[in-house]
Amino acid sequence: MALPHADDLIGFARLALDGVQAAKLGYAIKFECWGHGYATDAVRTLLDFGFHHLALHRISAAIGPDNARIDRRRATAGFHP
Repeated sequence: MALPHADDLIGFARLALDGVQAAKLGYAIKFECWGHGYATDAVRTLLDFGFHHLALHRISAAIGPDNARIDRRRATAGFHP
């Protein structure tokens, strides 16, 4: 993932196929870039791609156990605990 006006990578986002019509979503963003909506945009883009273009039935999120900020973003994006 890179910003349009810069050549530096700021992170990554991925869907890893995990079973029949299922995938795990994961991402990481540079700390300096937190709070600008990049992760939220990446998650929404991957969810749309997974459900509408890959016809997945389930996407789960790989989240670190002590990351409350990501846990809130997960809920905002429509993931259920």
